[in-house]
Amino acid sequence: MVVEPRDDAYGQLLVAALEGEDVVEIVERQDGFISASAMGPKLYLAPFRRWPSHHRRAIRYAKGRVLDAGAGAGRVSLHLQERGHDVAIDNSPGAIDVCRRRGARDARVLAFDAADVMALARSVVGGHS
Repeated sequence: MVVEPRDDAYGQLLVAALEGEDVVEIVERQDGFISASAMGPKLYLAPFRRWPSHHRRAIRYAKGRVLDAGAGAGRVSLHLQERGHDVAIDNSPGAIDVCRRRGARDARVLAFDAADVMALARSVVGGHS
């Protein structure tokens, strides 16, 4: 499902962070876990050199065509775009707006859920793509 702009709290958070506002991300899961962080939005907008070291190491394994599903602010997309490959998708219109404003060339609003992404990953890893 694509999030309606009026309901796109995540997209609104990313736009506000991109525009320099101090924002706090609050996550509330169905299992009752609640967390608040001012660092999340800053990390989402961080250049590669400021990523945590384990994120920088992991991104080295990206090869070939890459689909950044749940692209958020586009930090992974932008880094991989420099290497010549990437498509960013998110169900948040605000997130895709931020991706595009930051320079992502191929960022699309698309309805998907975790099951769609897992099915795609299984087909690619299994060699059926």
